[in-house]
Amino acid sequence: MHDILLLQLTLSFYVIALLLDLLRFFVNAKAVFRFSFIFSSVGFVLHNMAIILRWLLSGHVPLASFYESLIFLSWAIVLINLFIEIKYVRRDLRVFMLPLGSLMIAAALFSPLVSPRIEQLPPALQGGWLVIHAAACLIGFAAFAAAFALGLLHFIKKAVAGTKGLMLAAPSLLSINFWIYRFVRWGFLFLVVGIVTGSAWAYSAWGTYWSWDPKETCSLITLLVYAVMLHLRQTGWKQRNIPALLSIAGFILVLFTYWSSFIFNSLHNYN
Repeated sequence: MHDILLLQLTLSFYVIALLLDLLRFFVNAKAVFRFSFIFSSVGFVLHNMAIILRWLLSGHVPLASFYESLIFLSWAIVLINLFIEIKYVRRDLRVFMLPLGSLMIAAALFSPLVSPRIEQLPPALQGGWLVIHAAACLIGFAAFAAAFALGLLHFIKKAVAGTKGLMLAAPSLLSINFWIYRFVRWGFLFLVVGIVTGSAWAYSAWGTYWSWDPKETCSLITLLVYAVMLHLRQTGWKQRNIPALLSIAGFILVLFTYWSSFIFNSLHNYN
């Protein structure tokens, strides 16, 4: 299928951009950044083309299957990175976000557990609620993924502190914690929207706002963990390891939530 070919090209451009970004940790050259930005931007254009083509081929917004959610989630991660680069001129975060997007595309393309087949939507997934609910949740997950990547960077930077040449282009620990907080705040807001719209959708589809479905329960627990994290922001946490630790622990919960419909008997298991 042509959308798969476009995704393969997308992944190729992202990988080249990532290799150039890794080089920037040892060579602080502006030309390396420019080429990395060009390759990641071209990859993002191809990514958009793949999503649009999938939409045209399937006849619905590509958010219904696990394959489609992986593609959208990776797209959201790269979109957040480009937004940060352009609006806030943060050029040092891409190397820790692009790998996540690339891994999700690779999983969609090459994992035997993921099928790219286009199938008819079940009645419960038909309607406008799918776009609002699924997109909000996945964008929230993408923001949490960015915070997770920065949490890893926090500990990597501390581990190699004082090593000449390494982490030359990496942001400071204070900057890392600042961006962890911003990503968590954005992810929290989108997840709230996702849960609220999901409850409204559940009422229209099943006659109840909340059924303690495994995915609903996991989403609520994840939301509460990040709510605690945001609360701790007010207690001076930005000078400690707490934000990095919680961003990693929170993202583990996000992954469990994302996969919960495959682990448990869930109303959300459509694939």
